[in-house]
Amino acid sequence: MWSEHLDIAVRAAKASGRFLRGLTDVEAASAKGKDIKLHADKESERILLSRLQGAGIPILSEESSEKFECSGGLCWIIDPLDGSYNLFKGLRELCCVSVALWDDGKPVLGVVYRFATGDLYTGVPGKGAFLNGTPIHASAVTDISQASLATGFPVGSDFSRAALLERCALFARFKKIRMLGAASLMCAFVAQGCVDVYAEKGIFLWDVAAALAIVQAAGGVYAGTFGERHACDVLAFGNAELSNSFATAGDFHGRRERDVLLVPARGCS
Repeated sequence: MWSEHLDIAVRAAKASGRFLRGLTDVEAASAKGKDIKLHADKESERILLSRLQGAGIPILSEESSEKFECSGGLCWIIDPLDGSYNLFKGLRELCCVSVALWDDGKPVLGVVYRFATGDLYTGVPGKGAFLNGTPIHASAVTDISQASLATGFPVGSDFSRAALLERCALFARFKKIRMLGAASLMCAFVAQGCVDVYAEKGIFLWDVAAALAIVQAAGGVYAGTFGERHACDVLAFGNAELSNSFATAGDFHGRRERDVLLVPARGCS
């Protein structure tokens, strides 16, 4: 099940990636506040839409002006270019195309294509996760003091002194912190096992929709609160035991993590 949809998603992501990989001039379309949009974002979206629309499934895209709730039935969720600022600054290795398929508010498959390196992450919960066709598995680290955390500060983040001190207190519980500027890639690294936890507040659904499917397929778990306009607070862990360790380490959502719905791996080792 889902093999045909996965094939469609992979072909769409690769087509968009070919365009992005071939860019010689990267120009900003807008740069308001802490956000930046590139002309390449829209062209990448056009390519994805042209490949996905034939399936007759609604599409939620970061770049589309038409936003809707993706909670009932099948829905493609796409990010035509994750890591726009990285691309703008020449950090092409830290950029991705992200394509997910969700059903009734849950991920059923994900594709994250790191177009500069050719790395293709795919996953279907219950069927396994893969990097360039080779199986991958999430981390076995269970102690938060020995875990690495990938995180960031999305556009709408609270940069007040109090908020930053709260975040730093939480960060201090981890062995290492990494900020790469591409949510889908950081979350995919959890699936690959080279990062143990991914967490961001105020990220958008399209930033993580595909990677959450891959994390779950790789044996990891995730927790999240999904709010208005597709904003969400998301946590992804290499395993459930590490999630339990995190639950004693601090407050992320305004309540203990143990009080947030935890979505487990499905049939994966």
